[in-house]
Amino acid sequence: MKKSNPPTVQLSLMVEPAVGKYLTHTHPGQYVVNVKHPLGSWIVNALAPKNTTNRVDIETVWFKERAEVLTYEFRFGMPIWYVSQMGTYIPVQKMVYFNRFVLNLMYAELMMNIVYHHGFRAEDMIQDCIVDFRSKYDIFEKEFPDERLRKKYLRLRKRYDQNQNFATIFNPGELLWRL
Repeated sequence: MKKSNPPTVQLSLMVEPAVGKYLTHTHPGQYVVNVKHPLGSWIVNALAPKNTTNRVDIETVWFKERAEVLTYEFRFGMPIWYVSQMGTYIPVQKMVYFNRFVLNLMYAELMMNIVYHHGFRAEDMIQDCIVDFRSKYDIFEKEFPDERLRKKYLRLRKRYDQNQNFATIFNPGELLWRL
C-alpha cells in the first residue's frame, strides 16, 4: 500500500533565478516539506516562532543588495498541521538566508565536479564543468556568472594547496563546512 502525501497548503519563498531553477530541477513537481530532509527542516525552522529576534538591520546596503536579486518564486507544499502550529509568515531576512543555504549546496556540487576533473584527473576542464552544471539545471551565465565560480574554486584550491598536493589532501565532507 502506497503512503499518500498529507494535505498541504501552498506557500512560496523568493530566491535568485539560478537557485529557483536548481530547486525546480532537484525537486520536480511540488516539493512537500518533510522535516527529515535538510531543505524541509530549514523551512520548518524558518517558520517556527522564535523567543528571540535576530538583530539584522534590513536597511543596510549588503542586505538590500541580497534581497534585490530574490526575483524567482519557489513554491512548496506545507502540511496543514505545520501551518496550524507555526503560521505562514517567512520574513525577507529568512529568504536571504535560505537563498545563501541553497547557493552553498550548488557551489558544493559544482566544486566536487571541478575538483574531480581538474584536481584528481589533472584535466583542465573548469569551464567545461561550469557549462555542464549550467546546462543540467538550465541556468544562464548572467544568473550564475563564470567569474564568481572560478574565484570560488581558486579560493578553495588555494586553501588546500598551501603545503601539499591538492588532490591528496582534499576532503569532500569538509567542503560543505568550508563553503
